[in-house]
Amino acid sequence: CHTKQRSHGVHEKGQNAYLKEGAGGIACIINNTLKNITTVPQYLDEDETEVLWVEVGTKPKPTFVGVVYGKQESAPVEEVERQFQTLTTHIHILKQKGKVILTGDLNAKINIQSQNYNNTAVNQKTSRNGKMLEKMLEDTKTIAISTHSKTGLWTRVNTKNPEEKSIIDYIIIPEEDANLVTNIEVDESETYRITGENKSDHNTILLTTKTTSHTTEEKKTSWKVDNKEGWNKFNLRLEEENSPKKYWDMNNSRNK
Repeated sequence: CHTKQRSHGVHEKGQNAYLKEGAGGIACIINNTLKNITTVPQYLDEDETEVLWVEVGTKPKPTFVGVVYGKQESAPVEEVERQFQTLTTHIHILKQKGKVILTGDLNAKINIQSQNYNNTAVNQKTSRNGKMLEKMLEDTKTIAISTHSKTGLWTRVNTKNPEEKSIIDYIIIPEEDANLVTNIEVDESETYRITGENKSDHNTILLTTKTTSHTTEEKKTSWKVDNKEGWNKFNLRLEEENSPKKYWDMNNSRNK
């Protein structure tokens, strides 16, 4: 899942990608093997919150993966509070149904005093938006698991001024699911950074967690009908599928 800059508000669903665009567009791309067990929950009140949730049919309970683009620190405080209140409600609802993983650029700095992987100090103080994020974490009993990365912590680095660094992107999970995480990586080496005409100044965060999914494969039969033999086989199959004997056998077996 990722965030990107857009200016039009549309909600689009593709074969294996879910996209919701706004001031900071958000998208979730899924593996083709999961497309048949992935849906978008329709029972959440999104208000004007830039958040997109997808439900993956893992077992024994589903996994809800959300991506959010947080309000800027310069946004009116009422808008930021409303966004975090909506996210808090979503997490409470979804935790009752299954596993929850919330990701995204929250534009919020929480207090982090730590050593980075290269032994450099990381000193980040809580910002205005960060206070609201910390309250959400406390109220929902969730943690910013991405701040436990051993490969880096900085999630945004100003491309024009590399000394300007911050941690404003997070992966958030319930406290009780922390033991299911087998790997968490903030890609400070930029190996997985999205590139293009305009290079992103955000680092990718990778999470590996234990889960089980039951996928179904679609079986398709193709017929060569460009010759007489192919048409004969195709028509014979149709006759067998629609034969009275088949329906009699089916009904007879149900009545036994």
